[in-house]
Order: sequence, then structure tokens, then C-alpha cells
Amino acid sequence: MKPNISSEKDLVYHAALLGCDIGINVLQLFLENKKLDFSLAEVVAEARQSAKEYIEVNYYKGERNND
Repeated sequence: MKPNISSEKDLVYHAALLGCDIGINVLQLFLENKKLDFSLAEVVAEARQSAKEYIEVNYYKGERNND
């Protein structure tokens, strides 16, 4: 699915989430090879939430202050 990018902030948001997804794919390969005992789904959910919170706090907050 192609993201709807209508502004610079949308571009930054989607680029950060894509970076998170790439990191998750690398982590998944690592976990499959190491057979560690924790859920990839939990790691994925936490990583995506952390990325979203970081973007909202550090990018959107700064943009609101500049308005």
C-alpha cells in the first residue's frame, strides 16, 4: 500500500516507520538464527510504538512551536 504523502511531515513520518520496518526485518532474521525465547510480535509492536511516539514528540512538537 502506497502511503499518502502530502507534506514534508508525512514524508518524515513514513520514512521513519519504513526504517523501523527494515530494522524489524533484520531483527527477525537475527531471532530466527539465534532461536531466542521472546515474541517477535511484542518486539515489533513496541518498536513501532516507540518510533511513532518519538516522531510525534520530537518532530510534530517542534513544528507546532514554529506556527
